Amino acid sequence: MECAALSYIIFSFAKIHEYFVTNFDVEEGGIKFCKIFQFLQEITTFYNKLHEDLTMAAVFLADFFDTWIDMKAFDEDK
Repeated sequence: MECAALSYIIFSFAKIHEYFVTNFDVEEGGIKFCKIFQFLQEITTFYNKLHEDLTMAAVFLADFFDTWIDMKAFDEDK
């Protein structure tokens, strides 16, 4: 990751943390700020599981993508 992008991410989280602490006090603001990281971790876990499942399906099911496309086309007809 580039240094500029990493700096921007850190700066953004610092501003979010400042907002929570200013508006909700130190204790409650810290808890709300930590919930953001919990949510990001859940999203990352979901993405990794989905990517793993799709990779396994592509490896072991030769017609996986053909079936997937047919199912999407079938759903659009309704």
